[in-house]
Amino acid sequence: MMGRRSWFLILIIGYLAMGAPLGAQNAPLRGVAVVVDAGHGGYDWGFTVPRLKEKDLTLGISQVLAAQLRTAGATVYEVRGTDRFVSLAARVRFGNAILFRPDNALDRGRFVSVHLNNNTENPRLTRAEVQVDPAQPPADDFAALLAQEVMRVTEGGYGYLDPPYPQGVHPADIAMVRWTYPRAANVVSEPVFLSNPGQAAQLLRPAFVEQLAEAHVIALQRALER
Repeated sequence: MMGRRSWFLILIIGYLAMGAPLGAQNAPLRGVAVVVDAGHGGYDWGFTVPRLKEKDLTLGISQVLAAQLRTAGATVYEVRGTDRFVSLAARVRFGNAILFRPDNALDRGRFVSVHLNNNTENPRLTRAEVQVDPAQPPADDFAALLAQEVMRVTEGGYGYLDPPYPQGVHPADIAMVRWTYPRAANVVSEPVFLSNPGQAAQLLRPAFVEQLAEAHVIALQRALER
């Protein structure tokens, strides 16, 4: 039986061979630096279900996302490209070493941390959740657009609301959004529930992973066009 790492490697190689759907010639994200942070890793497995660990799935999604972003012209930095533990403090330091500038220009860089949601009390739950800095409202529409794009791909809902935040956007005191620059511009993305058997099965489909990654690229591109 093929291992999970082998499956992700085949997925990434196949994706690079096909080329990203956004097209490389226009390079809409040229000049933008994106730090892609695959959640968990190493001895931090994240949420698990039989035969699936969050740390493996977030790495696979993040690697496809990084490939798509590069095809769209972005300069991409990956917090981890292998199954290794990276502390929250190290993730923040890594992102800020790349993205911190005196002007903190929103159109020059973003930090995107990829995670998977879970709710064992309601295993059929589906909703888009994009977490942002709780200290201030989102700096632009990126988080809201990402929630919309993820909902479109997953055919899920938005879940609860946190006025005055847009649907699907939630303030969360999490290091990756609370302490990274540009302030109020970065996101923790939780596009699907690994605790939902149906969505967990979808994560094993390369086409679905590509769609999830593309949702992030489209949302960022649309946010920067405004």
